[in-house]
Amino acid sequence: MSRLAILLFSSLLLQSCSGFSQKINGVNFEAPPREIDNSWTKTVLAVNGNYVSIVPFGFSRKGSPSLNFDGKGQWWGESVDGSMETVRMAKQAGMGVMLKPHVWIGGGVWVGDFTLDSQEDWKLWEADYSKYILTYANEAQKENVEILCIGTELKTSVRERPEYWSVLIKEVRKVYDGKLTYCANWDNVNNIPFWKELDYIGISAYYPLSELDSPSIQVLEKAWIPVKKEIKSLSESTGKKVLFTEYGYRSVNRPAWKSWEIEYSKYDGSHFNFVGQVNAYQALYSTFWDESWIAGGFLWKWYSPGRLKGPNSDWTPQNKPVEKVIKLWYGK
Repeated sequence: MSRLAILLFSSLLLQSCSGFSQKINGVNFEAPPREIDNSWTKTVLAVNGNYVSIVPFGFSRKGSPSLNFDGKGQWWGESVDGSMETVRMAKQAGMGVMLKPHVWIGGGVWVGDFTLDSQEDWKLWEADYSKYILTYANEAQKENVEILCIGTELKTSVRERPEYWSVLIKEVRKVYDGKLTYCANWDNVNNIPFWKELDYIGISAYYPLSELDSPSIQVLEKAWIPVKKEIKSLSESTGKKVLFTEYGYRSVNRPAWKSWEIEYSKYDGSHFNFVGQVNAYQALYSTFWDESWIAGGFLWKWYSPGRLKGPNSDWTPQNKPVEKVIKLWYGK
């Protein structure tokens, strides 16, 4: 059976057996440090998830023209063997997969700000990056992965080295015949020169919408109006559907503002805000999920059962009231 026939059969099976629509209702799965069993797949299916994003990290340092991955000491779920075993677990559970390699920059530097001093250094780094992406492109082909994300939030690299990305896309197409996307940060979506060379417009959709501690659904839906117009225009001009490669809200005050600024803050129970998280998710779904030009998305983020703790202010919606909202919309 050809790869195309396998993908078509899998798609029909998902719809007929589970009642899922063609919308990608996904989660970004947190790579586990050590080997796990497949019990985590049941937790995704329980909220009507039909896709999972597997994120094998690579590592660079500020100013260094090198990138390392699949090394000794790396978490099991971020290694080639571990991430591919996780892919197989998802596939065996009937879910689709997006493989999403993601570079982590040491020293607290956001990956979008990563830059190098010379063309020679960029070429060295790009050689490593190509090896990284092509390694996973080959693995994705072998495992019948539906979507490969070729990069995540690499804002400076895309701006300064656009030719490299077009070459990389061609190289990936030679070994992988699934769908391709790139995960652009929300503030850089209109500055990606290669959208038409991909299959989906990918967005890290952490748009700051309201500074209120607990904005209402109505307030958030109103704030989404100009953003939605802009995203739809890009979809129409490129002829590509939009995939929220990352989206989500923490269970804290001001959940729909600049949550990355408090990423590593410590919160006690008095700071939890589950109502704000519920409203933020509901407003996103009511704004986008019924639109035909939205392919779907992957919420950030989902843990294996053994890594879940008690009440928390983390991004995960697990064991929080918002799970019911996700289950409702993912089940439509």
